[in-house]
Amino acid sequence: GEQVEILTKKDREPNRDWLVNSLGYIKTARARDKLRHWFRQQDRSKNLEVGRELLNKELSRLAIHPKSIDLNDYSSHFNVKTGDDILVSLVSGDISLHALINQINRQMHLDQDEPELVLKPTLNPRASHTLSAHGILIDGLDNVELHIAQCCQPVHGESIAGYITLNRGVSIHKVLCSDYQRMIKQEPERAVEADWEMQPTRGQSVQIVVEAYDRRGLLKDLTQVIFSDQINIRQVNTISEADGIANMKLLIEVKGLAQLSRLLARLEQQPGIISARRMIQGV
Repeated sequence: GEQVEILTKKDREPNRDWLVNSLGYIKTARARDKLRHWFRQQDRSKNLEVGRELLNKELSRLAIHPKSIDLNDYSSHFNVKTGDDILVSLVSGDISLHALINQINRQMHLDQDEPELVLKPTLNPRASHTLSAHGILIDGLDNVELHIAQCCQPVHGESIAGYITLNRGVSIHKVLCSDYQRMIKQEPERAVEADWEMQPTRGQSVQIVVEAYDRRGLLKDLTQVIFSDQINIRQVNTISEADGIANMKLLIEVKGLAQLSRLLARLEQQPGIISARRMIQGV
């Protein structure tokens, strides 16, 4: 029953976030089509720049280096000619950011070609695959203990490889992890091939960092968002600074990059949230 005043500006433009289904801004297909049409009319060079910024921001939140992604590899999947067309389509809404991240996730899992700098291990061709409790296939080793390397903390969908340690079994790293690359150059015989099973059967531990303006009920609101996506929280550490900024580190369990990407986007839409990103040791 309260009266409100709506303030408008002549130079305001639509926000691309309005097209994100999970945020619930657009309710009808007609409104969505009109909004997409508006974005298509914008200058291509501007859309290309904005699209690149959108993707790079998302990759940064997921701790994926943009140079490791060649968008031309995904053009045929999205029925466009080039990687630049994908970036433009991100802005127009013809391709959603989450759809692109999902495809990157699948491609990183299916791509068996390793970078040239990775030294391939010599494997016993008669040895069988061993499936660990982490949902990781190890080639050539039976009943091996393994752990996820804390230096890079790979999640399902990212290209991985194993390194045989002295007393902790096999450590699992991202293929492009700088620590892994350094170790196998020194001792290439310790490298073993590893891959994810096709569908993760359990969550993987990932640490995220949320920066926000401190307020009453902040942690409750964030945990509700996380639980609503059926994500478990294993640990929470919160530090409130003197300037009123709260820094929260949460250890959560996700089933892959796609779920993590969706969660970070939803967290950043909550009132008072400055940023939400994946945290990797040393980053």
